[in-house]
Amino acid sequence: MRPFLRYFYIAWTTLTALPMPTVSASAPDTGGYSKTVILFPLVGAIIGLLLFALAHLFRALALPAPFGGILIVLIYYLITGFLHFDGFCDVCDAFFANADAPRRLAILKDSHLGTYALTIGVLALMAKVALVNRLMLVPHGITLLIIVPVWSRLAMVLLAAWGRYPRQEGTGKPFIGRITVQDAALTAGCTLIIVVAVAWLCRLGPLLVGLQAFIVVAVTLAMYAWSNRKIGGVTGDVLGAAGEIGDILLLGGSLTLL
Repeated sequence: MRPFLRYFYIAWTTLTALPMPTVSASAPDTGGYSKTVILFPLVGAIIGLLLFALAHLFRALALPAPFGGILIVLIYYLITGFLHFDGFCDVCDAFFANADAPRRLAILKDSHLGTYALTIGVLALMAKVALVNRLMLVPHGITLLIIVPVWSRLAMVLLAAWGRYPRQEGTGKPFIGRITVQDAALTAGCTLIIVVAVAWLCRLGPLLVGLQAFIVVAVTLAMYAWSNRKIGGVTGDVLGAAGEIGDILLLGGSLTLL
């Protein structure tokens, strides 16, 4: 039980900004860090359940749809500490810049907000709020708030498993390129168990689950190819960007079948 709690602690503190009591003072080795990805879908499900409960509360309070969607998206980013959205904005600045790979890697490290990050970031926020507003009006729509964070964490894990880290050091190095095929497969299996269970309980069809799986694979492959062409590998910011893009496409694609 102790190793599970330690790995869950690492997964929780990696993916969220919510505090959790420290389980162990000693950090695991690199291989230990990579095994925590198996619990990423579980963390995504917990985040999703929190959002699902909030959506039910907002419905009970008859909160106007625009405000409900804005609050859900805001709380989602507060839970995750804006980490993935920050990575998305950094990737927009770096990948759309007219620069070579070393310069793009430097831009990814730069904390300043550029024109691409500001413009595309605002559009992404608007899209996510609009999609959340829409799903709150559709029967079983808020169930997507549970499922989507699970799928998007799987996209991050698959991208980290296939990718190569282009720097000597960095926050993504313990994960990127160090996840075994077995651990990636276990993560995918955990994701499917959670998603299928939620879909069955909420009477969502298998076609919806199949579409979501297709979107996750497509986003992962596209980000892998794009990142390798732009910076010669995958960084933590790219993982965050994959999660953000996955969220939007999963919400939009799923709503077409509800």
